[in-house]
Amino acid sequence: YLIYEYIILRNYKNIMLVSYNDRKYYQDKQLTKRYAPKIVVVPNGINLDPNRHSYRNTNTPKFRIGCLSNWDILTYYTLKDFLLEIWSKIDTSQMELVIAGRELTPAMHEELETYQNVKIIGEVKELNEFYDQIDASLITMVKECGIINRVLDGFAYRVPVITRPQSLLAFENLPDCCYAYTDANSFEQTISVLGRSYDAALQKTNVAYAYVR
Repeated sequence: YLIYEYIILRNYKNIMLVSYNDRKYYQDKQLTKRYAPKIVVVPNGINLDPNRHSYRNTNTPKFRIGCLSNWDILTYYTLKDFLLEIWSKIDTSQMELVIAGRELTPAMHEELETYQNVKIIGEVKELNEFYDQIDASLITMVKECGIINRVLDGFAYRVPVITRPQSLLAFENLPDCCYAYTDANSFEQTISVLGRSYDAALQKTNVAYAYVR
């Protein structure tokens, strides 16, 4: 879309983006960098509940990793990729993957049920209903452009966020407030750290909450 983006950047007086990484992208492109000064970055915001409890150690038998999305073809593909490349290659006996959200088809249900330690709860009416029953929020979408609102949700609802590094590029001066993984080994190590370091996880969720506030 670079040609279309060039036309927009050339012809409009002001351009608003939600991602600092997107602005950098246009600053670095030979075709568009002369128009980059027109760009202003206004990150997406999120409503915060001042009474929302801090991250709690629930002492459940298994470490519950929640994954919430609207499961269209693209987002389901990223979940399936995670299951194939990460979940199926590690020891999940002490973990449970909780899948929530809309648009899960019967075929998706059937496929998800072939994986061990996966629980499907489907659509939730309130986000509290989801975040209150998990120990960490997993973002499977790998997206270098725009912003992933589920990252913001995890920050706002004070649960540890686990994501790919690329999905954090939208934020500027992001403090050490979440967990990133790149492969099965690093994901398994992250869960191990979370499982044994409640105080560190609590600190990260507090920092994340302060950042979005």
